[in-house]
This record gives sequence, structure tokens and C-alpha cells, in this order.
Amino acid sequence: MVCTQCMTFNHHAYIEDAMNGFCKQETSFPFVCIIVDDASTDGEQGIINSYFKEHFNQTETDESDDFIMSFGQHKANKNCFFAVLCLKYNHFSIQKDKDPYYSKWCANSKYIALCEGDDYWIDSTKLQRQVEALETHPECSISFCTVQMVTARKEHLKSTIPSKNDIKNSIVDLSDYAKTEYGYGRWTFHTSSFLFRTSLSEGIRRTRNNEFKSFPYGDMPRLLYCLLQGKGYYIDKIMGCYRVFSGGYNSYVKAHPEVAIKHAKMLIAALNDFDNLTCQKYSKWIRIKTLREEVGILRKKGEFKKTLGFRFWRLYFRGSMADCSLLCDNARKAFPKIHYACKRLKDALHGLLRKSSMSNG
Repeated sequence: MVCTQCMTFNHHAYIEDAMNGFCKQETSFPFVCIIVDDASTDGEQGIINSYFKEHFNQTETDESDDFIMSFGQHKANKNCFFAVLCLKYNHFSIQKDKDPYYSKWCANSKYIALCEGDDYWIDSTKLQRQVEALETHPECSISFCTVQMVTARKEHLKSTIPSKNDIKNSIVDLSDYAKTEYGYGRWTFHTSSFLFRTSLSEGIRRTRNNEFKSFPYGDMPRLLYCLLQGKGYYIDKIMGCYRVFSGGYNSYVKAHPEVAIKHAKMLIAALNDFDNLTCQKYSKWIRIKTLREEVGILRKKGEFKKTLGFRFWRLYFRGSMADCSLLCDNARKAFPKIHYACKRLKDALHGLLRKSSMSNG
């Protein structure tokens, strides 16, 4: 019924949480979790294999020049199956596609769920609830839930994805997503919450290699394609956790400005392609998002005066409160002497007012 795809690399400190989240799922249907380790160098493959040997009855093995595979059924949770593929060399570094490793099991499933190795599920009913949602809502192509943001040590942060009250209805469409994600600049749905129909897989792959080829990462084009084919069903319940600064790819991008700039340029091109594909139906929000990315590029280059150009004022006054605050920060960094002069004047005025109030008293 469900095929869960788990891609992981150098997540030795986190992968057990992900596997525990898979195994705790209580369902009325069988599900298989495909864990693909991209030749980790931190001992993660050993942790995965030890976990598999302890908790699963192995029923199948396979080996090729690319991988070693083990397949089995959980000893206690009979609906839970694992397919563990330990790759013999890193595929990401040579841009080799890893999707074929999932096809054997996903081809026989009705739904696909996603969860990377440093994230994890905390609700044992996650898969059951999401499957029931799509079974009873044929107009929906994908299901989401709320995800808690945590530190690498699993300490809860204040933020969730989506933020409280950002999504108010169970049924969401592409307009809802574009308004929240692009217009307001909020992270609307996290990858670890995705569960979508397997029948869309071929279309996702096709558009990823064509219309959506400029996207720097895969979760947004996957989500956009699903919402182009139907609506989304949102479950307003925290059922998973996203680790912030866990050393994953997002952390790598944030730590390397040149990579972040490259990604931002790719995203701008991708969103312009998407805007044309949808006949400018969502231009109002896409334009704000692309302006936000352009400002981000200029900030990373230290070109703060350029961020105050007239073309960006649409972002500052039609975007979010965060965008408005960004205008103030850009102005402060563009004209530091004026900023500090104003600050000194403000402090002096406050001092005079305090003296005046004391003398009057």
C-alpha cells in the first residue's frame, strides 16, 4: 500500500530515530521502508545493518557493483518491511540517479511517503491517517501534516512547519501554497510530511527533467506537480520532526554563500519557468518570491545599497512583515554612518527627556 523513501548520508547520529519512527507505524495495511545510504563515511551503514539484523527477519538479499541490499519483515510489526540498500560509492558526487533503487517496491504501492535520514516521525498513526485522507478524498493528490522543528539534540524550537494558523483549511490548493510559500515567505510543508499517489511518479520524474529542471532541489517541484494534478489534504497535527542544523544539505548550503547564491539564481529561473507554465496565474506571489531571492543574493554579496532600488519596493510593501524588517536592515547596512548618527541623536533625545521629567518631578 505505502512505500516510504528514505535517503541518507552521514546521519549516523540520527538514522536510528528515523527507523524507529518507521517501525512504530500502526497501520491496517503493509508498508515498506526503503533506506538508501549513499556510501556514508561516518559508520552509518553499520548502524543501519545492525538495526536491521536486530529487528527484522531477513527474507531476501542482493548485491551488485553498486549496492548491497537486504530485505525483511519486522519481527513484531508484521505490516512493516525494510529494504536496506548500502551503496558502494557515493552517487551524489557523480550526479548518478538513485530513483531506480526505489522502483522495485514503489511500482507495487499505491502511495509514496518521504523522510530523510536526519528527520523522523513521532506519531504512530501518521501513515494510517494520511492514507485514509487520500482514500476518502479522491480529488486530493498529496497529503501533509505539521512538522516540529528541533535541534540536532531533539530539543523543540518554537517554530513548526507550517506555522500556526498559516494553513486554516484541510483542503489546500496551489493558490494557498503560492500565497503562503512565495507571498508570505513561510515554509509551508516539509518533505517529511509528504504522502502522495504513486500514479504521479512518472509525471514527477518527467517534469523534473524538463519543465522543472532548473529547481535546485527536488521537494518543491514534486509538491508543485502534485498540486497541479489535484488538491492537497493537510492534517493539522504534529506527526514528525525536522532537525535544524543537523549537518544535512540545507546546513551545507547556508554555510557556503557561493552555493546559496547559485541555488537562488536557479530557483529564480525555475519559478519564472513555472510562472510561464501556469500562464501567469500565480504571478502575484511568484514575483514577490523572486524579488526576495534577488535581495538575498545582493545581501550575500554585501551590495546593500542595491537592495534599496525601486524595483524591490514591491517586496518590502507587499510581502511579509519580515520583508519590511529586511528593508530596515538593508538601509542600516547600506548607510551605517547615517544609522549610527540617528541612533546617537535618538539616545540624546531620550536622555534630555529623562532629565526633563526628573526636573519637573
